[in-house]
Amino acid sequence: MTRIKNFFRFKFIALCNKLVKHKSLNIGGGPNFAKIGWYNLEAEVGPGNGTSFLLTPDCKFPITSASLKVVYSSHNLEHLDEETVKRVLLESYRVLGPDGILVIKIPDFEKVLEAVRLKDGAFFKGWNIEKIAHTWKYRGVPDNLNYRAAMIFCGIWNKEFNSPFASKKDKITSNKAYHGPPMVEESFLEKLFSSNSPSFIAKQLRQYVIDQHMDFSFNHQNAWSRSELENELNQAGLKVVTFDKSSIIKQCKNIPKIDNMKEISLYCLAKK
Repeated sequence: MTRIKNFFRFKFIALCNKLVKHKSLNIGGGPNFAKIGWYNLEAEVGPGNGTSFLLTPDCKFPITSASLKVVYSSHNLEHLDEETVKRVLLESYRVLGPDGILVIKIPDFEKVLEAVRLKDGAFFKGWNIEKIAHTWKYRGVPDNLNYRAAMIFCGIWNKEFNSPFASKKDKITSNKAYHGPPMVEESFLEKLFSSNSPSFIAKQLRQYVIDQHMDFSFNHQNAWSRSELENELNQAGLKVVTFDKSSIIKQCKNIPKIDNMKEISLYCLAKK
């Protein structure tokens, strides 16, 4: 019954969106995202997303310039390579109207570093890593704070695991399936985490994967501190208004699930 209700709900929303003028955009909203008055640019086709849109270094949003009031991205940018991120931010600038806002949520990588340095195991329980950590043991990767942090900065999976973004599947038990951090020495991680910025850490881990691992796909592959994210936005012509989480959630309460994962997220609101 729920499936039937959702089918008609998605059909109704799709019809409404043909009749109303879109004013908001969700970048990478997932295959189940569908709201009246919202575009959703998402690669995976699903009940709420009938058309696949790939974010690439040369993509162009199918949206008129300066036509939107809100562009939103939640836990998506960290999955993209550096050139694609730059393109996404430039396209966000293009489609925003003069008074429009860009709202970004990404993992709070500075908090991740603080937690691993303070050995705060409780912080890492909010990431659901325990659901896939059983795939690590076959590769000799221990399930500890250093490797959990490494996965948040740069996660990889192989074809035997399929994809973490695919439809729900049974628990993976194959000793060939892997979804976890780069398989580096722990001493390398300890040194990397000791004094480096989020962006540098992600770049180093990503390069290690490219150099050493074959047949792996990236989950996370990018990271920023607040100042590093601000620099990326500035390069795209965007200016940070605030990183204040409470203020952004209050101001943007009409954005669907704006307060979802707030404990582990960095929030940023920017304008042209």
